[in-house]
Amino acid sequence: MMPEPHELVSPGKMRVPPTDRIPATVVLIILAIALSMAGAVACADRSAPQQETSEELPTSTAFTPATSIPAFPTATNTPETTAASPPAEAIATPVPPQAQGLTPAVGFPTPPDRDFFRLARELLPELGEVNPVVWDDSGPLQVGHRETLKLVDLEAPLLYESDFELRLVTPNAYWLVEDGLEVDQKELEKSAVEFEETIYPLVTGAFGSEWKPGVDGDPHLYIINASLEGVGGYYSAADEYPKVLRPVSNERESIYINSRYLPVGTDIYAQVLAHELQHAVHWNADRTEDTWVNEGLSELAVTIAGRSDLSALAFRRAGPTSLTIWPAGDIGGAENYGAASLFMHYLTEHYGGREDLRPLLSESGDGIGGIDSFLAAAGYDTRFSEIFRDWAVANLLNENQGRYGYSGLPASFPVYRHLKAGEGMNSSIPQYAIEYVRLGSPSDPATLVFDGDTAAPLLPIDVGEGCWWSNRGDVIDSTLTARIDLRQAGSAA
Repeated sequence: MMPEPHELVSPGKMRVPPTDRIPATVVLIILAIALSMAGAVACADRSAPQQETSEELPTSTAFTPATSIPAFPTATNTPETTAASPPAEAIATPVPPQAQGLTPAVGFPTPPDRDFFRLARELLPELGEVNPVVWDDSGPLQVGHRETLKLVDLEAPLLYESDFELRLVTPNAYWLVEDGLEVDQKELEKSAVEFEETIYPLVTGAFGSEWKPGVDGDPHLYIINASLEGVGGYYSAADEYPKVLRPVSNERESIYINSRYLPVGTDIYAQVLAHELQHAVHWNADRTEDTWVNEGLSELAVTIAGRSDLSALAFRRAGPTSLTIWPAGDIGGAENYGAASLFMHYLTEHYGGREDLRPLLSESGDGIGGIDSFLAAAGYDTRFSEIFRDWAVANLLNENQGRYGYSGLPASFPVYRHLKAGEGMNSSIPQYAIEYVRLGSPSDPATLVFDGDTAAPLLPIDVGEGCWWSNRGDVIDSTLTARIDLRQAGSAA
């Protein structure tokens, strides 16, 4: 995963699949809350109840602490059924922000991407112009080479150092093993052959290349086999920078694998290699992509490399899980990976294919906006919000072909909630999450009434009349600037 590691959308009218696609005894409705941030609600009135939640981007395979962002409180939906109405009638009632005691926030600029070189020029001018490449004139490393590298304990969390020996050199990688870690040489060579002959050509063929020759001037990736804590593997973008900018950097393009629990030569070892390789490639194409997009594409890379993506099963079995907002803490759950994985599988299967994903990676926009820009540049009229709805239906119907199906989906999603005629229910789910409800077919005509909030508090606290908001993003550089007239001031005090 990545070391570092929008707008107010009304639910609108519910899209109910055609009844000829659904068993006669039931009707299925999707409750998909699609509210995103950047202009949602900045500040709530003092009288408005606040839900105290916070959101932090995942860093399950990364070191640099993720940017902390507030999570959106969940929206409330209340479907009810009443008799004596025309069959299959659905009434959707959006609840505007003002009715929720919320004041719409406006005027959020798009935050600039974080640029460590620019920040160094502005904040540490004594460094001068920093060269992005740390050249090493020693030439290609030889088997037996030893060095000390920084590792991350994601459970503590803390940074520590450990000693490694270079055990194998292949055309595209150095294979290092931590001292004291038992790694069978034949199994290491087996994994290296699969990496060079299958994983590397397939992943780089679809996504593009990692930075070559890279920060160290050496075209080889470092595959670092270590006994890691709290993670199966990770990629750290900090390694792509000179230590003068990022003191935690190992100054080389590296993939770290917990070979104590994921033995070399195994299928899961190969999956992690493919997953983390995409992160290295993605950093070279777009250093500031949102986590959910980057992780979804890394899971897709596992499929492209010919391996099975198991995270989709966790998403299928979990409750409503946000596609775009990952849980607080450094590591996303398997269901978060599964959601991002399935969406990227769906997106790339229906829009553009997987032969060349470089235009998607290199799109300068991030997250939802980046996907919309990618679709527009590729000539599609469809946008993310429409694809999200179709994807939600596809996960349920799982048809063999067409917009409501895609390959790789293990099975249709289960429906855990049921609603009978005359009953009502309340539900709160994360934004850009999906909940399926099975409706019992009433004997008489019935009306389904749906009330849904169209906005959510931006902050978990009451800030009164207003506040300054730094915006949200995974790798951004927000600043606050004020113009002050000091012409009449007698002194600086």
